[in-house]
Amino acid sequence: MTSPLFRRDRFARSGTLALLASLLPLVASGCDQFDSSTHVQKIIFNLAANKFSCDRQFTSDLDNVHVEYVEHVRSAGDGKSIVVELVSLNGKRREQISDPNQLAAFQNLAARLATGGGARALFQRDPRIDSIDRLSANYFVTPVEVGREKISAAGEPSVTIKVEPKVKDRPFAVLTVSTATQREGFPIECQEYVYGPNGPFLTSDMHVTNLKWGDCGGDVEPPATNVSSRTDLATLDAARLAAKTHGFDLYLPQDRSLPSGFVLVKAEEVAIDSTANAAHNLQRTTVYRFVYSDGLERIDFVEHAPLDSIPSPFGTATSNDLVTITGFGSISIATVVHAGTQIEIESRIASDRFHRLMKSLVKL
Repeated sequence: MTSPLFRRDRFARSGTLALLASLLPLVASGCDQFDSSTHVQKIIFNLAANKFSCDRQFTSDLDNVHVEYVEHVRSAGDGKSIVVELVSLNGKRREQISDPNQLAAFQNLAARLATGGGARALFQRDPRIDSIDRLSANYFVTPVEVGREKISAAGEPSVTIKVEPKVKDRPFAVLTVSTATQREGFPIECQEYVYGPNGPFLTSDMHVTNLKWGDCGGDVEPPATNVSSRTDLATLDAARLAAKTHGFDLYLPQDRSLPSGFVLVKAEEVAIDSTANAAHNLQRTTVYRFVYSDGLERIDFVEHAPLDSIPSPFGTATSNDLVTITGFGSISIATVVHAGTQIEIESRIASDRFHRLMKSLVKL
């Protein structure tokens, strides 16, 4: 059965990219020197906690379709207020699009970027390091630029590193991050690769341009959220008993069915107000979220009672069916109804491992 919940690692942060402490001395001296002895506690960069604005250019494959787009990121620096706005899709701004299908694609991507596109898609191309110890155990970290600082297109002194999994069932990345004082680890470039039958291939290429520090470009108003409360759960027994009060069971993968290196790092109860029901009335739904991590990649589970808008036979207590499976970049997103519980799973592990994981669920 799934292991007890581990305590939150002391290195955990809500930010995205990091430089390992072992890489810090590799950065050569320059006009903005990087002193590892004084900056070792600043290796993980929190995007939301720093005031800035920038454009990020992406070349990516979304749902097996080649896509190029530019997004504008603005952060108020208060630790929570950050917005992402779609600027252009395949070279066209919204006002330049007349084709209804292209317009629908623009609006759909804009909405997904604005709201995070689920639990992870806002920064889905920026690997999120939440444990240096687990990262070191599960990945090879190799400096690409050694002996001198690289000055990036965004005007930042930087270093480039390769983060490659020891088990090739998850992506690897070539990351270029800032080494400037007070913003060490800020993501400037990220090339993401996945392993295919003919070797690795590029799935996403991100470059930051027009970077402005200390300027968020006006008021930052994050999209309204339908989350009314979040409560951390200390144990799996607490989660199981809480879900029982709402009339459904929880299902998680057995330890031996998890990809190598992944452990449970978070469990929480979340109350959501939503109109996603047959009557389209605002209703409160209680969901349970579980996060597994290998130090860099994550597997997210969100579980709740089936929505009454799910057509028969989905949603019945006896059903055990895949309802949908979609993709966003390298993320796979599946909705499963398992013995009367609706389960959403998000991950960037390889598709064969992802499908095996879906079939391995056992009652908590």
